[in-house]
Amino acid sequence: MTNSPADLLVRRLRLDSVLSDEDVSAIGSLPFHIKDFPARTAISREHDRPSQSCLVVSGLVCRAKVTDGGARQILSFHIPGDVPDLQSLHLEVMDHDLIALSDTRVAFIPHQDLRRIARERPDIAEALCGKRSSTRRYSGSGS
Repeated sequence: MTNSPADLLVRRLRLDSVLSDEDVSAIGSLPFHIKDFPARTAISREHDRPSQSCLVVSGLVCRAKVTDGGARQILSFHIPGDVPDLQSLHLEVMDHDLIALSDTRVAFIPHQDLRRIARERPDIAEALCGKRSSTRRYSGSGS
């Protein structure tokens, strides 16, 4: 495997899920659009109307909201391989900011392509949602 966005996404999803060769091929066919962001730059903002999600390729990203008191509240941190705004598939309007904390490279994936692959490849849909594949073998007492 190379360090392409598709390979990075496959490696991340395979941490908890089983993907067939056909699933891997389908992920490889996704159109990834690479963009670099300098540190402390918004990748997307609250109230944006997203049409794509992003895969963190390099750098550190956080999801954050501004509280009623004006302070920034960090909701989560994200590292390479994460898709921090996957929930934007189901949001018409973003309810948080996505911020590059360091110099960051992301690969944008159009929502229409993510929806298509989720319909066509149920194991990918489950992996993206964080559901473990029923065919995954675990050692120890995990669930």
